[in-house]
Order: sequence, then C-alpha cells, then structure tokens
Amino acid sequence: MNASFIPVRYAGALYEFALGHGSDYEIYVQVGQLAGLLTNEKSLREMLGNPVLSAKIKKAFLQQAFSSPFHPDLDTFLDMVFLKRRETYLNFIFLRYTDIYRERNNIHFGKLITAVEVNAETEEKLLGVMSKQTHGTLEIEKIVDKELIGGFVLEVDNVRWDASVAGQLKRVRKEFSKIYGKKLS
Repeated sequence: MNASFIPVRYAGALYEFALGHGSDYEIYVQVGQLAGLLTNEKSLREMLGNPVLSAKIKKAFLQQAFSSPFHPDLDTFLDMVFLKRRETYLNFIFLRYTDIYRERNNIHFGKLITAVEVNAETEEKLLGVMSKQTHGTLEIEKIVDKELIGGFVLEVDNVRWDASVAGQLKRVRKEFSKIYGKKLS
C-alpha cells in the first residue's frame, strides 16, 4: 500500500466506525487534542517511531501523555493501529480525521489574530458575520500578536481578511513605492 494513502484510509475508516457508533464528535475532540500533542511533542513522535518498543508500551505512553481516558471507540481503533504497526502515521491519521469531520459537518477552521485580547462580545459579532458568509460553523484559534498594532487579521479556509493597522501601513508603503519608484522602510 502506498504510504501516503495509509492516513487517508485509516482516518476514513475511523470516521465511519465512529459515525456508526454515534461517537464521531467525541472522537473528533480527542483526536484534535492528540494531534496537537503529537505535533508539539517531538519526543512522543520519536517514541512512536521506535521499533524497539512494543505496541503495548507505546500505547501506554500515548495514554499517559494524553492524561484522560481514550473514548472506547478510539481505544479500539488505536489497538488496531498498533496491531498493524501503523503508529508512526497516527498524527497524520488524526489530522485527516479532523478534516473529514469538519468537511462532513460544515465546520470551517480559522485563526483570529489581534493586537490585544478580544472581549467575548466583539469576538461573537465577528464570528457571527463570518458564519453567515461561510454558511457553516466556525472554529477559531485566537492569537495575540502585538505587531499588528491594532485591528485584526482573520484567516478562514485559506482566505485572509487583514483589517490590522500593520496591514494598512504595509499597503500604504507599497502604494508609495509604486508612485515614487523606491522602497520605503
């Protein structure tokens, strides 16, 4: 089997299995957390790739790092992954499952980048407008970046709206460069 198809097939199988058991949302939440854990923890990824460690030990380490019990359906799936020695693909499987779940449930993922922490009312208004435009649910990762000076940048489904002061200054510099023929610093 082509290695690039392994995460796609396993994620699809997990989604269909979870959907059939009505646990697709619970699995989605746990898989998202596990993907974040595996993305951020190089030592955990290295442990999963270690051919000397048994599947039982690898699964125990993964469970310990996760710190809450796996959903029974996810636990069953992980047993199968470790049995088939596909654990090195787990992060890709989890990321693909997240994509499948979002596609099937019309969930759009994005980032809200602001210069300062945004209050709940402002965030709600902004997300309400975006939900209407995307005709779906939004999941937003909030990031504070003081270099924006003010305003916000919103990225949803690879579309970027830049309403930041830093973005406006950049556009003004670019226009001046066109007019006067030299780059401003």
